[in-house]
Amino acid sequence: MSDSDSSRSSAEEQRHRLHIALLGLVRRPPTKLRPQTYAQISPLLDNVHFKSMFGFTISEFESIHLALRLPDPVRASNNNVVDSKTGLLMLLAWLRGALLRTLEGQFGWGTARTSMIVSYICDRVYLCWGHLLDVMSVRHHMMNPRRLDYYAAAIKRKTKMPGFWGAIDGTVRPIAMPDKGEKFTYNGHKRLHALKWQFISTPDGLIFLNGPYDGNRHNARMVIESLLVQWAEVNAKGEDGEQRYLYGDQAYGTSAAIISPFRGNLIDSRQEAFNRIMSKYQTTVEWSIGMVSMQWRRLRDKQWQRTGLIQVGKDFAVSTILWNARTCLVGNQISISMGCNPPTIEEYFAGLRVQQRFVLPDPTILDSGINSETHTNSSDEAEIEEGL
Repeated sequence: MSDSDSSRSSAEEQRHRLHIALLGLVRRPPTKLRPQTYAQISPLLDNVHFKSMFGFTISEFESIHLALRLPDPVRASNNNVVDSKTGLLMLLAWLRGALLRTLEGQFGWGTARTSMIVSYICDRVYLCWGHLLDVMSVRHHMMNPRRLDYYAAAIKRKTKMPGFWGAIDGTVRPIAMPDKGEKFTYNGHKRLHALKWQFISTPDGLIFLNGPYDGNRHNARMVIESLLVQWAEVNAKGEDGEQRYLYGDQAYGTSAAIISPFRGNLIDSRQEAFNRIMSKYQTTVEWSIGMVSMQWRRLRDKQWQRTGLIQVGKDFAVSTILWNARTCLVGNQISISMGCNPPTIEEYFAGLRVQQRFVLPDPTILDSGINSETHTNSSDEAEIEEGL
């Protein structure tokens, strides 16, 4: 062996040893904290601090945990076993924006074990209840004629416009720049990388999602690919057999299931009044998708939305399911503004054939009065009456 070969091998060996030494320096030592469970954490927090950390009050958490019917204990692997309440609490803290290192200090689990538990609970919720976000799914009974008539009556009472059961729109959810498929996720209008969702908001505050789609996908194309119009033409009818419609912006056009605003400058006063009133309703409905990201802070920072590292679409879908669950318990701004009661949480999570009855841990949680007279926005209704 020549002197040059021996010096090269010696330099490579030194670099290898230096690399091993650096790995030893950055490697995190295992946590020495004592594991904490929900039973140990909840007595230490009042409702204000509990909701700030996990997004729900203690009674809301108990009710939603019961409705989700998670396996107990949760077994992410042979060595990662935790009770279902603690596992769900980890997921909520994660969606609220807590880092894995923060969860390690809070629950006393290592970051790797915590990540596995959070991922398992998220997968479980999506697998069991993801169909609740699909308005066309046959696995739930939310879109029955009586419910559609109830929605239409609520919208008519608020806007004086008959025949509408909800509103449709698209939402752009920013993500970090992906390593692959950058051109498909780049949205030229917003000038960022994103995934798009098609959502339907009903007057009781519930949200239905379809997606995710590429960030450069047009709203009209999403409707075509989802086959929503074909489904609604057959199924979106009241008990009297009359067609019920969704309201969408001009990008959707007018079809057998969707009605959009009148276009052009040559429109009469009644058409102009229709555009103004329904535009105001559309703005109210757009609150719903914004409230999901306000509830779950992790969805607001695109640097946390990395398609190569986490399941971005599944996180958003699960966040929406949890938001709908809370809406069923206490309502939200949409249901209060529209004066429309959401279904009970047991109705929302009930199957198509099996109607499971259970008692909420805190029966007074439903005493929110979301349909009371004090929540009626009489000034809006007076403005609509004057416009018509």
